[in-house]
Amino acid sequence: AHSGLGEALVHQNQPAAARTQFEEALSLNAHDQVALRSLSHMELDAGDFRAAVAHLNSALSTEDNAPLRQELAMAYAESGRLAEAAEQLRKLQILLPKDALPHALLSQVDESMGLLPEAIREQQTALTLKRADPDGWNNLGVLHARTGHTIEARHDFEQALILAPDHSQALANLKHLPPLTH
Repeated sequence: AHSGLGEALVHQNQPAAARTQFEEALSLNAHDQVALRSLSHMELDAGDFRAAVAHLNSALSTEDNAPLRQELAMAYAESGRLAEAAEQLRKLQILLPKDALPHALLSQVDESMGLLPEAIREQQTALTLKRADPDGWNNLGVLHARTGHTIEARHDFEQALILAPDHSQALANLKHLPPLTH
């Protein structure tokens, strides 16, 4: 009941009152999934990543599911804890073996950690699972360009443009590549 009231208060834009209800729900049941997730969202919005991570880990201790795992990965990434974000995304890949998103997200985390070959591999895997993703092709092109593989980058940007001819980032990135020499 407290979690339900908390959700209603969130929808009425009364976050302080909602927080009180969620905290009351947790005092009665420390594993209340609605309260834990709602409080984690509130903490993320407030920039309190430590508290959000604690709530998400608590929620995952009783129910391991893909949305919670992804939220935890993003909380770690936003707080600069990239190794923990990568670990959560690898676990998410196990939960969603045919989904491109965990691979694309891990590619971004790997890139942020300076692991460009790993980032390329993850983005390529994402594209094998979802070939018609112009943003994914553009992202792969950026990675290839950063590693000096301009021929591959050109191909990637062109793939993005085949899928979305007005893809502004792919167009701009393609223009920044050095011209082909014969």
